[in-house]
Amino acid sequence: MMTVLRQQMHYSPMMQFILSDEERRLFWPQRYCFCGSIDGWISIGVPDTLAHVVKTYVKHLGKASYFELFSYS
Repeated sequence: MMTVLRQQMHYSPMMQFILSDEERRLFWPQRYCFCGSIDGWISIGVPDTLAHVVKTYVKHLGKASYFELFSYS
């Protein structure tokens, strides 16, 4: 049964960090939005170091708080 489940499992990226400043190594945090009219990547913060954006945002994966992440900028 586990073999069948593994064959049917699909994973989708939910969060990404886009390099915005190569020299300073700053990354834009983004999450995937499932709003119907958007269905795409939205910014959820401002560019920062990879360590900082990972620490700030990855903890929301798999939690309801993920859907509350968005940026006003």
